[in-house]
Amino acid sequence: MKFTKTLLVAVMLAPNLLFAQKMKDSTNKVCFFIAIGPNLTKASLASYTPTEPGWGRKTSSTYAPGLDINFFVNVPLGKSVSLRPELGFSLLNQKQLYSDSKIIDEELSSNFRDKQTESQIALTTLLSIATKYFSIDFGPSAALIMSAKINSVSKSIGYNGVMTQKEQIDFKKDKKDNGEVFSGLLGLSKLHIYKNFGAGLYYTIGFSDYTQYYQIRKIAKVNGFVLQLAIGL
Repeated sequence: MKFTKTLLVAVMLAPNLLFAQKMKDSTNKVCFFIAIGPNLTKASLASYTPTEPGWGRKTSSTYAPGLDINFFVNVPLGKSVSLRPELGFSLLNQKQLYSDSKIIDEELSSNFRDKQTESQIALTTLLSIATKYFSIDFGPSAALIMSAKINSVSKSIGYNGVMTQKEQIDFKKDKKDNGEVFSGLLGLSKLHIYKNFGAGLYYTIGFSDYTQYYQIRKIAKVNGFVLQLAIGL
């Protein structure tokens, strides 16, 4: 926890350090942007506890769309290098399917169709290296979890027929979320495609799980793509 707080403070202080750098070189221009765009994220298949002996399991995970809104500052550090601190809000979704069956009796089975939803406020610092046609961006991100839920539809097939059940697990409400998550971003961007309009495409690599195990499930690491459409302020 101490390391987490230190990292968050360091990321938040980054803009102040950048402005100090800017004052040393009046030829560089600091630019402010607001960006909005869709994301497509997919969760790790570590969302269920192991099966009981004698049962087999098939799993699949698919991408689902969400939304990103970011405010960022582009601060040049040199001719082709700049630092880009960001403050953003993300709504993330993922879909997962789990199917269990009794190995010695295939008439017994169950499956779960889960929709995972998370919202978060993230602080990100990207290092941007300009090339002839676009910039290569990469850096760490630390996010505070605002919500983390699973909406599940389960179907069980037994000797007495089929039973369908719906449920929602609210990890935040039940205090089973991890509070904050860390990730890394890598992507390409161009801030001035036309006047003050720009765009960026990034891939997010999750470093930490969103929740602990609760009611045999959890929300694990999340990876995915983010498209930013930006306009200069």
